[in-house]
Amino acid sequence: MTGPGGIGDGGLYANCTGGAHLVVDLAIFGDSYLNQGGTPASVYETTGSWDPEGALNWLMVSFMAYIGYVLGGWFLNEPGWVRKTGLLLGSGAAMGLTGLVLCGFRINGGFIPINKNLWSLSFVLVVSGLACAVLAATFLLVDKFGIWGGTPLKQNGMNAIALYIGHEMLMNHAPFSWDRDTSSHVENTLSNLGGAVW
Repeated sequence: MTGPGGIGDGGLYANCTGGAHLVVDLAIFGDSYLNQGGTPASVYETTGSWDPEGALNWLMVSFMAYIGYVLGGWFLNEPGWVRKTGLLLGSGAAMGLTGLVLCGFRINGGFIPINKNLWSLSFVLVVSGLACAVLAATFLLVDKFGIWGGTPLKQNGMNAIALYIGHEMLMNHAPFSWDRDTSSHVENTLSNLGGAVW
């Protein structure tokens, strides 16, 4: 089980927020080192501890970094722009589709639900697939055809620390975000996208 626990899934797994992640983290770190409440508490009324940055999460983070390392190496060694783009789009489609199959093509459901807090396998694969598609589009628009110079993303990359500090200090204020319904996936996504593009 990798679901939210609490009232999620009709309350069947009320004390299982984090599922296997919780079991491993309790065995390694103990209850006193885990996060109490956390982000699912307000939506799913969870109780007890769990850690969104636990031991199993680091395996998924490492796996995602490895995906980037391997695809980056292939991308740099491919001779032509058609092959580079095909590599990114093909790999991205394969990973994205596999991740969507694992979550049953639903936001909350399937064998392994998409769960950012737990960095579930479906989350890693879907996000890696999207990253490949975005990188392919950016490569074509900026490097191959010169249609776009990269603004505003180029400036964001040159001021990453300032953006991070600004985001931490002004977390729920414009231009980094706005007052929103935090239980809405769509509103959260639009708010975060707006903050990233700004």
